[in-house]
Amino acid sequence: MIKNKLKSKKIKNSILFAIFFTVFLAHAQIAVAQITAPSDYPIIGSAAGQTVHSLPLEKPLKYKIATRPQYGTVILLDELAGIYQYRSHPGYVGTDSFSLTGEIRGSGIITGVDVFINVTETIQYKVTKTENTQDGICDNDCSFSEAVEAANANPGIDVIVIPAGEYSTNLQTITDHVIIDGENIDQTFLIGNGFRTNGANLHISNLTYTGNFFSSAPPETIPFITNIGQDIQINLHRVSIAETIGFNSLFPSENNIGKMLVFESEFLKYGCGAVLVGNEITASRIAITEGGIGGTNCSNYTGFAAIATQPFSSPGTINLFSSSIHNNFSMPYGLITLWPGNIVTSFNMINASIHNNAGTVFGALVQMWGNTEANIINSTIVENHQAPTFFTGLSSTAWLSNSILAYNNNGGNECALSSEPSIISRGNNFFTNSDNNCNLHPSDIINNMFSYDIDADYHLPLASFQYIMPAYNQANVIDGANDAYCPHTDIQRFQRPADGNADGLAQCDIGAYEILSKKLAIFANDMDDYLVLNTSAQLDITIALSTKDLLSTPAEWWIYADTPMGSYYFDSVTDSWQPGQGVSFQQIISEPDFLQVLPANGFPEGMYKFYFTIDTTIDGINNNMDNAVNVAVFLEPPKSCDANGDDYIDRNDIALILMARNTAASGDNDPRDNDKNGTITILDARQCVLQCTINNCETQEP
Repeated sequence: MIKNKLKSKKIKNSILFAIFFTVFLAHAQIAVAQITAPSDYPIIGSAAGQTVHSLPLEKPLKYKIATRPQYGTVILLDELAGIYQYRSHPGYVGTDSFSLTGEIRGSGIITGVDVFINVTETIQYKVTKTENTQDGICDNDCSFSEAVEAANANPGIDVIVIPAGEYSTNLQTITDHVIIDGENIDQTFLIGNGFRTNGANLHISNLTYTGNFFSSAPPETIPFITNIGQDIQINLHRVSIAETIGFNSLFPSENNIGKMLVFESEFLKYGCGAVLVGNEITASRIAITEGGIGGTNCSNYTGFAAIATQPFSSPGTINLFSSSIHNNFSMPYGLITLWPGNIVTSFNMINASIHNNAGTVFGALVQMWGNTEANIINSTIVENHQAPTFFTGLSSTAWLSNSILAYNNNGGNECALSSEPSIISRGNNFFTNSDNNCNLHPSDIINNMFSYDIDADYHLPLASFQYIMPAYNQANVIDGANDAYCPHTDIQRFQRPADGNADGLAQCDIGAYEILSKKLAIFANDMDDYLVLNTSAQLDITIALSTKDLLSTPAEWWIYADTPMGSYYFDSVTDSWQPGQGVSFQQIISEPDFLQVLPANGFPEGMYKFYFTIDTTIDGINNNMDNAVNVAVFLEPPKSCDANGDDYIDRNDIALILMARNTAASGDNDPRDNDKNGTITILDARQCVLQCTINNCETQEP
């Protein structure tokens, strides 16, 4: 699909590698994280698990950057999970730091994390041949196995770069910190037998991994990644684990005492059990689908779920944000299992969709076996089969708010309880079964006549990361949530609250999806009316479609702009804005909800108006121009000395000017050339120091 192509080029390749050690400060709710990063390589990490996210979270947080690093740059990728990307300045080796803060909507309560970075030198090994042959040297003729062997032999963090292509490999043992980075999730493919980490951190990004993880001797199968060490960090970023055959697509329960951060990744048609197992799991924007193939090779491994804490480890934490678990079968111990521990195990699920899963025969979809505290916020749990939705064991408590539990075929029993558990509603939930076991709140909505239309053949397109399910167009659900418990975005990253019923008042919807009153929408950096931005800053144009009326309909998608240079349109063939008028792309509308982000950088200053419409008459003419939605953007020249375009002048800008000294300016408006003589020099840096917006050129809060 064109959409997948556009999105894969929108999201830049980045590298994730972090080692977290959390120290909580009394009363301040501030954590300290120590991470190790390779020089001049982007890495990502998360505040979730570092702050109060490691405890049951009554209300969602919205994170922001509080202080910026001195020797690098940081951007926030996910406000809900607090996922950030850090990159040091080229050639820098040493220490750096920044901080994030998180605020609960309307409460003024602040939490956060201070991140201290050890930036080290790194060596890159490039894979140059697709066959799994070895001569013991990673040179111009380097297989993936040879690259791993070389990285293991060199102390410190090393990077293995894999260009586009299909590469064969075998079971790889990682003994030193390694980053494995493909060119693109849609273009780099590894076919092998998984990884074994021996006390070493592992990061994998920007690739698709498939393979047969069966072994000839017991155990019958092995997982995608086996951790045989303790207290390590394993991270996946933009990774697809597709059509794996063996048990446990990721992590077994045995020896897996470690932390995981999984972001913008998917698990498709995986084997016989657990996808994520660990004692601290943070996952955002992931999809788990078509798992639990079953068969004789699964007979010895029936005690695992899609996501589970390490059995009997203390404490255990699962943070699941903006993700989808759907169409999984033969999952004997449920989808999400929190095993008992000596200390409270916590589970936070926000903006999640659990849809059309079956085969749970020894428990429930969400199982909390003991000493578990959970919060389910703005999540949608529908059309699951063969078991209760929740099971709570001794001393476990789960709170539900703003969530949908509808038409789960479980005998009319949404909640199964043991002797002394508690499932408590905070209100504004939607139930179709009036089951007293769920402790319904008076403000909950119970409507057995609720009418809806779920697409039973819904399937997540490979690598699209669009967790879309037809939304509930029902009056009690739309604009029916309690805003105090509502996250700032929904599962698709649409802003909350929105005026879904077009009554002039914006209020959050119940469930994971925020319904738009408009069928078409267009945003500029999340603004839907007017935005002022300088020309050096990032500009993203987001188009959104939210309708069932046009499903399976061929259509022309028109995305265009009025600019100071004339008319421009987005051309899907070149993935760029081109002068003139034309159809952006033609495709069948196959999903009821659609979101696509298009970069719009490089335009000169002036007034712009961006438009979006869909035309179902396939003739190359925009017949629906009158119904186009639009957003206005005024691009102004960047401030002199504001080299990174963030509207502040601080040490980050001075560092960028110094890095470019003795080079030609990019033009008359280059903010690094303060004296406008055409060359960036040390004098420009000295002049800009005098223009810093805060004393001593300290970094400014955004």
